[in-house]
Amino acid sequence: MNDIEKNNVYYVCALIEYIGRTSKNTRKDIINKIGIQGLKDIYDLAEVYHCLTFEEVSTEIIQKHGIQPRNL
Repeated sequence: MNDIEKNNVYYVCALIEYIGRTSKNTRKDIINKIGIQGLKDIYDLAEVYHCLTFEEVSTEIIQKHGIQPRNL
């Protein structure tokens, strides 16, 4: 695995963490909502997403996959 691939993996993980924290969902719930293909798509676009803020990307992901905020 080269450095770009490692950075893309770290980016996807950090994005999942950010979405989980902002929506108050577990990381498992986020991953289940996004699905395998969604994760692959995010990984493939990670270099493009690096140019945007986490807030912009997470808003897009949340809307695209219908992730609802969890009430605690």
